[in-house]
Amino acid sequence: MLKILTIIFLTLLFGCNLDNKNKNPNDNSKIPTRKMTDTTHNEYTLTCRFSSFDTTVDVIFNNTVDTINDCQKKNYEGFISKQDYLVPEILQQVFEYYKKSYPDYYQGWSYGNQLTKQQIEENLPTPTNAMNLKKFIEPLSVYIADNKNCEEGTFGIYFDCTWDIKSSLGVVIKKWKVAEVGTGDIAFLF
Repeated sequence: MLKILTIIFLTLLFGCNLDNKNKNPNDNSKIPTRKMTDTTHNEYTLTCRFSSFDTTVDVIFNNTVDTINDCQKKNYEGFISKQDYLVPEILQQVFEYYKKSYPDYYQGWSYGNQLTKQQIEENLPTPTNAMNLKKFIEPLSVYIADNKNCEEGTFGIYFDCTWDIKSSLGVVIKKWKVAEVGTGDIAFLF
């Protein structure tokens, strides 16, 4: 019985692997099939490659269950095609936000802590320039508004960041430009 189960398991595992063998991991030319639909929160989710950060992100269509509309599709495809164009502005605006917030974050990190300045620097780097900050942030998801509220070129990007593990980092894009940078919640509350 154990042998039969092992053979079935290996057959299924091998069969699943064949489906992915000929796929290019960087090919975002088509909208992939739905990864997941969360009917509790009415979120339709796809994934795509965020090449500038060498990662894959979830693209969450708020309040959307079965299909996405043309505006949502344009935002999804636009994000994929314009991400390299958007990243320098995103990094610069995140850097400006971080520079303003740095004193408060530093006070929080050093208050009552036995961490050395060097240990704090590992997660809360002294603001020097936008490119140096890139290695301290990682995009996790992109939020696109629901059918009714969708505007072309408008979406939020939710980032994990080392300096604020509780509230994270959010960027709102409007008309294909950075409109706002703040804590992570702004990425899906726009």
